[in-house]
Amino acid sequence: MDHSTIDNRRSEDYRLIRIEQKLDKIQEVLVAMARIEERQAQFDDLSQMVLKKIENDHLKLERLEAQVNQNSLWTSALSRLGWLIVAALTGAILKGWVML
Repeated sequence: MDHSTIDNRRSEDYRLIRIEQKLDKIQEVLVAMARIEERQAQFDDLSQMVLKKIENDHLKLERLEAQVNQNSLWTSALSRLGWLIVAALTGAILKGWVML
């Protein structure tokens, strides 16, 4: 082999090595992208679960709020009735209608 053939062979070998290195880098990038895509899918699933949980909690909170409002009406009415009875008894005692 002459000198130029050896140089051409070395040049081709070096070129092939660079191509292989670039292919390796492309493969690494593709693997990294696949991992990112998998994590994104997991994150999307988790996000959907969290949104459903928040929605369920919101509905429970609305039902609880309605129940609290209803209970507030009852306790307010009972409190007024209690004060009315106390006032009536106090008035009756002061008038002398009821003896204790």
